[in-house]
Amino acid sequence: MAYLISEILPEKETGLTMEAEQIAENREIAGVHYESDSKAGKLLARQFVDLLLTNPEIKSLINLARSELEQ
Repeated sequence: MAYLISEILPEKETGLTMEAEQIAENREIAGVHYESDSKAGKLLARQFVDLLLTNPEIKSLINLARSELEQ
């Protein structure tokens, strides 16, 4: 979600990714994920969002959301 929302709010990217990393670390501490799960999830998320961005409809919706926030 952090990567996708960052496409709409690029100025929030650092905070969003830091928060996502903290959530992943907390899940490791809680024992519900291994570090390798977090690393794989991060890689998969990046690849998935990059794939979504190749779809013109998705790109259009992101641009629409971005323009609505600018109003």
